[in-house]
Amino acid sequence: MQLPDVLHEQDGEIRVKGHRISLYHIVTAYNEKWIGAEAMVFYYPTLSLDEIRKVLDFYHANRAEVDEYVRACKAESRRQEALYSGRGPTREELLRRLEEKKQQEPESSPRAEAG
Repeated sequence: MQLPDVLHEQDGEIRVKGHRISLYHIVTAYNEKWIGAEAMVFYYPTLSLDEIRKVLDFYHANRAEVDEYVRACKAESRRQEALYSGRGPTREELLRRLEEKKQQEPESSPRAEAG
């Protein structure tokens, strides 16, 4: 897929040059949330309307390839989510640990330290 001047590939992800916003973000906003170019400027204020239009023009000219790219991005996202899902403590576990730590620490009073 030949990328236009407005896009470049970085770390395996196609992004708008000079931004962290990716082709994936723009295409999914357009297709799944029905956000047009003019409204997208409000969602991605660092992008110009011209940049968004160029990305969408590229999408329309390369729809099959871009749709496959978006599908692959979603699959990778799901894979990573499944890989790390359930790892690490829950909110409840963190709160329990915090309470235990508070109970183990000796209470210090500003008056006791000054005296």
